[in-house]
Amino acid sequence: MYKRLADSLHRHGMKLIQDAVYNHVGLYHFLIQDLPEKNWLHQWPEYTQTNYRDQPLIDPHASAIDKKITSDGWFTHQMPDLNQDNPDLAEFLIEHALWCVEIFGVDAWRIDTYIYNSLNFMNRCNKALLEEYPHITMFGETWVHGTANQAYFVRNNLDIPFKSNLQAPLIFNACFRVSSRQ
Repeated sequence: MYKRLADSLHRHGMKLIQDAVYNHVGLYHFLIQDLPEKNWLHQWPEYTQTNYRDQPLIDPHASAIDKKITSDGWFTHQMPDLNQDNPDLAEFLIEHALWCVEIFGVDAWRIDTYIYNSLNFMNRCNKALLEEYPHITMFGETWVHGTANQAYFVRNNLDIPFKSNLQAPLIFNACFRVSSRQ
């Protein structure tokens, strides 16, 4: 069914944008129901939710625990946080992305909750996709405030230690700004 949709879109000169969720899955996802390895999830002594803050990732002086909570905390009780630093899980996610593009002809990825992923993993995944499919487009949901904060998570010319290879952000602030004027 999905292949027919992709083929129909392409016949009509349209593109297929697939939503990619690397950060978390639902409690009843097959990976959670039969977890291949315990460390495919970020494990905490007790439930720890992300702090939903981008500043600990951007600030070179932020505390290590704040960074860890931002990127490794669960999104909600029902959304276990995937550990993309696990080499087996990372390979699975990258191979799945490549497979989707190959089988379905995905033209672009909209990457969900981009800042909460392992940013090193995202660079690896983006690189693998671009090496195999140089014309693919990727944009990440970076629900952050301010242009400088957005720039941190995409290709930029800032003098900072971490360099992202993400092509573009999905700018939520602009969406809310437009919708609030209607």
